Amino acid sequence: MRNCLLTVTVVSGTALITGASLVYPGILLALQRSPAALGGQVWRFITPLFVERGGWMEIAFNLVSLLGVGALAERLWGRRRWVIFYLTGGVTGEFFGLAWRPIGAGSSVAACGLLGACALWALARRTSWLAVLAGLLTIVMGVVLTVMRNLHGPPLLVSALAAGLAIRGPEQPDNAAGRAT
Repeated sequence: MRNCLLTVTVVSGTALITGASLVYPGILLALQRSPAALGGQVWRFITPLFVERGGWMEIAFNLVSLLGVGALAERLWGRRRWVIFYLTGGVTGEFFGLAWRPIGAGSSVAACGLLGACALWALARRTSWLAVLAGLLTIVMGVVLTVMRNLHGPPLLVSALAAGLAIRGPEQPDNAAGRAT
């Protein structure tokens, strides 16, 4: 986790906001996705990504999943692209959430955005047959989830598309060390 400062920061911040919302439920009400996003409260397309709702098991699962897939995405893509894929997946999930499940919150849609970017990386780099298979199955699962109107499918697919565009572009230094990604 030494090189995954952004992931650790986002997970820690999300955990702190979630903990505060358990003590002060008004925090969740102010940050969660709701139809009010379409009525001018545009922050509701972003803020639900930084607060979890549900029971302890769902909260723990989402945070641990974000830690794992976030660390992988940060190592593969760098911090700048991590932010792009996180927000692309997250906003996509919130947009579809307004249509399919108008009230909600959680980082899982943004984590699926990171997962889609990692899947595309595996397909494009072809480091092993297993990586290609995992990438392919992840994309197929994104399609299946979308057809089932599950909020996690569209973020995965849209971020995979964004990752495909990023791979096709020129390599750019992406972090403080100037590492090309």
